Amino acid sequence: MLLLATHTEVDKMFGGERIRLRPGQFITSRSSLARQCGVSASKIERVLKWMKIEQQIEQRSSSVSRLITIVNWRQYQTGEQQSEHISDSERTASGQRANTNNKERREECKKKEDTPLNPPRGKSFVRPTLREVSAYCLERGSIVDPVQWFDHYTANGWKVGRNSMKDWKAAVRTWEKRKTSEKDQYGLTEADWGEVLGNGQG
Repeated sequence: MLLLATHTEVDKMFGGERIRLRPGQFITSRSSLARQCGVSASKIERVLKWMKIEQQIEQRSSSVSRLITIVNWRQYQTGEQQSEHISDSERTASGQRANTNNKERREECKKKEDTPLNPPRGKSFVRPTLREVSAYCLERGSIVDPVQWFDHYTANGWKVGRNSMKDWKAAVRTWEKRKTSEKDQYGLTEADWGEVLGNGQG
């Protein structure tokens, strides 16, 4: 849906009248989505119903098509850009510090007759970008909302309970288990959801 949504305002025909689509909206039909995802129209209908209940989308229907609005579309765009900008800045600063430290260590080693540098200690936790979280959720066919997950851990300082996060992918899988019980009550099976997201990658 993120790929189908318009990024700029554009005039389109919907329900026999001309309307202006806003960023994050697109016009489609249940049969069109079914063809694109390679699943039945009934599965598409269940997915759309579930996403509407979860307040991920809004939709209006006409006799031949439907207008879908992605509720958090701007948040997906700005959140990803900000996280990429922060990540790039952190990588640049980290690289500069590493270069300075390496230079100092090399000089120190020369003074000690070229003694090799001590091996680095274990890797510290690297916070993922929104794009990485979204890609991992898509890869797993996950029902976790990556923006909601990303915002939650950004707000709490990347902690799981009282401890600092060590494995963000494990945290995503934990959220999946909690969401599964909620998803099941809407009649959408794990296979249905996984098939739609999996085939929708192409």
